[in-house]
Amino acid sequence: VQASLQSNTYVVSGNCETKAFQDLLPGILSQMGPESMEALRAMMSSMGADPAAAAAAGGADDDDDIPDLVENFEDTANK
Repeated sequence: VQASLQSNTYVVSGNCETKAFQDLLPGILSQMGPESMEALRAMMSSMGADPAAAAAAGGADDDDDIPDLVENFEDTANK
């Protein structure tokens, strides 16, 4: 870890390591408070009960708000 306190910048470097979420979950759960655990239980129960309710609880998919690309921007850039 490298830090520059004057510019409020931190750099974390090293080899990356991919881990399964199931391997990380015990360490995460031990750091959560009781309020967070209740929120996690509620989220898990809503996901297991009804996929539509889980999507509503987790937020709507905002991909529909993005318009489709209809112009060729490369032609415009070459002019």
